[in-house]
Amino acid sequence: LLDLKVNSKARCGDIQSKAEARLKDVEVKIKRLEAIKRVLRELVQTCHREQTTDHCPILQSLEEER
Repeated sequence: LLDLKVNSKARCGDIQSKAEARLKDVEVKIKRLEAIKRVLRELVQTCHREQTTDHCPILQSLEEER
């Protein structure tokens, strides 16, 4: 965005459009991260600390994703 400041032909509306596009990108990333957060929270709750790693639900879930 700051690079547009050097361009004498750029208008404030150009910067606004680019900022809006960046905002949309950030919102998409946040939604993806929230989904990951939900899944991780669920996996953490399924964990039984005393189990061996070959019975770990977190690791089993990751292996299923492969």
